[in-house]
Amino acid sequence: MHVRHHFRHFLAACAVAGVFSAAPLAQAASVSTATSDARTLGVMGSLYIHSRHVGTMPYWGDCYRCQPTEQLQSCTTQTAPTGFAYSSGGNSIYIESASCDFTAQDANTTTPTGLSSVITYDPTTGDFTGQMDITGISQYGQICGGNSGLEGSGTTIVPMDSPAEPAGCTTANQSASGSPISVSGDMFSGGPISVGNAWGNFVFTPSNNCLSVTFNNSPLGYVCMFPTKMVEQCTHYLPTSQQCLSQAYNDYGTPSGWSCNTSPWSGSSACQNSSLANSQWLWGFSDGTSGTAVGGYFIYTTQYDNTTNTAIPSTLYMAADTYGWVWINGQQTLTCPSYSTTCQTNVTIPTGYTTVTYMVMSAPSNATTSTRSPAAGILSIADYATGSTLVGTNQGTWWLTPTPPSTPSPTQQSVLNSAGDSGFTPINCTSSGSNC
Repeated sequence: MHVRHHFRHFLAACAVAGVFSAAPLAQAASVSTATSDARTLGVMGSLYIHSRHVGTMPYWGDCYRCQPTEQLQSCTTQTAPTGFAYSSGGNSIYIESASCDFTAQDANTTTPTGLSSVITYDPTTGDFTGQMDITGISQYGQICGGNSGLEGSGTTIVPMDSPAEPAGCTTANQSASGSPISVSGDMFSGGPISVGNAWGNFVFTPSNNCLSVTFNNSPLGYVCMFPTKMVEQCTHYLPTSQQCLSQAYNDYGTPSGWSCNTSPWSGSSACQNSSLANSQWLWGFSDGTSGTAVGGYFIYTTQYDNTTNTAIPSTLYMAADTYGWVWINGQQTLTCPSYSTTCQTNVTIPTGYTTVTYMVMSAPSNATTSTRSPAAGILSIADYATGSTLVGTNQGTWWLTPTPPSTPSPTQQSVLNSAGDSGFTPINCTSSGSNC
């Protein structure tokens, strides 16, 4: 009691002397029991007085903000291959990436005798070695041709230009050309590289940690040498910070689910597709019958954990009212312009966590200012071999997301322009729901 009595006198003297006048006083508060009033006082570093202590605010406050992000891994950790099949002329071939190798094989998963098929990346030195004879493998036994493709050269992948030479062989469209492709921080850059065969052109273009591949301007798929892993990154913020006042990524709520045969979708082909039979139309509003403003769009996200030891070849099905985009692990995979037809594409679900993002926008044809229509979508990803549903749009398994993983192609505005709605601008209903 005697010590506490003198301590009070000491504090009073300090207050009179102005020792504490340079900074506002703040009360101590428990992180777990901080009230709304206490939040305004939890400024780290401000002076405060407690019956047992005097000093600066010793805690960060009661606000965590977390965000799921994709983290690139070394190619040595890639346990399941990524790749695509080509079957547009000559031999069907499969190009894949696994364990720091790019490989091209025919339909029998073999390489014809005498043809090179593997480019290897050394993560220690950053060097690429080997060759991938795309022209030769696709034309072997089919047509007299060349041996063009891709080749490792130091720290880059370069065109391997080797068109047909023997007399009587056609040399047309069997060359390779383009700029070198390099890797920095597990991200590809440079290029593109074009490789021709008798039926058209392959084009390899860097796309983040992958190479995007087209044939005659039609997408074939991606080969991703550096796998991604979903991690949740969390930061502790002060109670008065803007981060604490704003919502966390999973605080935007969940969309509402509507059965497939709900009007106006009951007559769509999506409702006749068995792969979508157990999915729902997702809509950001609970009062879906009221519709959405023209140009209003919602972004939905979910995750699937593939606990098997192998990648799962699958089919992505979707329909959208009025326009939809899908990203898988940050890569835009499919678009769909209608709810009356079902759009689909083949995808591969890697081991571990896969993030699926689905964006849907209301873009009715030749709309007026009074037009309101749905911004709803239905989706499923089914195992190609068994037909079982891996991912479906069902209420409670998706959450609203403030932004898509990348700029959509086509953009929201270009979709509106094509629909005759050039007088409207896109509205992000997830973050601006009151305007939708």
